[in-house]
Amino acid sequence: AVAERAWHHADWELDWTPGVTYNATTGLVPEDELASDYNGFVTKLGCHEMSKMKKLGIAYRVPPPGGSIASGVLSANTELPCTKIMYSIDEGNTWSEYSGPVTVGESGPVHLQSMSSDGALKSRIVDV
Repeated sequence: AVAERAWHHADWELDWTPGVTYNATTGLVPEDELASDYNGFVTKLGCHEMSKMKKLGIAYRVPPPGGSIASGVLSANTELPCTKIMYSIDEGNTWSEYSGPVTVGESGPVHLQSMSSDGALKSRIVDV
């Protein structure tokens, strides 16, 4: 997926022109199509290619999740689809799988960690 993506030329991509700036502010990059392509890529990577790498014995980095707490409710996300998000509200003694916003209170830090779909590989722990 990674090598394929490196050489992929999407239908929406313009040919490169010297001196022209391609970014979100010039209007030359269709952000919705770019986002759709990116989401397709990370889904293929996270849901298919990572399991192939594991079968080949290749250890890969699982990116840590991101999260925030607002009014005592934890919201979290992960960079790669098909990775699990785990959270702990007791300094890492017990872990629960995150499946959507959850009330955690405001008493202390919440630990977050991503793991591969089979649980074999884990990200570093981040505090929210």
